[in-house]
Amino acid sequence: MILLDAHPLIAYLGDELPVSELVEPLLANSAVTTLNAAEVIDHFVRLRNVAPDVALTDMRQLGLIPIVVRARLAEEAALLRARHYHRHRCAVSMADCIAGAAALHVPSIEALATSDPALLGLVHAEGGEVLVLPDSQGRVWSPSAEDWRG
Repeated sequence: MILLDAHPLIAYLGDELPVSELVEPLLANSAVTTLNAAEVIDHFVRLRNVAPDVALTDMRQLGLIPIVVRARLAEEAALLRARHYHRHRCAVSMADCIAGAAALHVPSIEALATSDPALLGLVHAEGGEVLVLPDSQGRVWSPSAEDWRG
């Protein structure tokens, strides 16, 4: 099963090409952490002025398997952030680290799908599998060079 970060879900629900086309086939067998689902809903309500009931319905209709953030997962996320966070080189949020911890510690998760370079680098550095998606400008992060390829 693929774990989707907030970035690809925002791109999909916002119909942002080319990412939305790449995310659509993943939806049938994907999960999302409850914190990343909340991040997506917040984004659409607060930044795109989508009505709250519409944002909630859109998120729920994706049919993603929820990964609930319990104490152990939160602890793993805190440790990831403590090991990797740097204001300029790896500005991962706690929501990013929750997704990273889920990708690394939830047995049913095969890979994390995102375009977020800091999160991709963190999961890659920890030995996890990543599915690299292009960002909104079509750039793709390269784990070997730890930078973007356009």
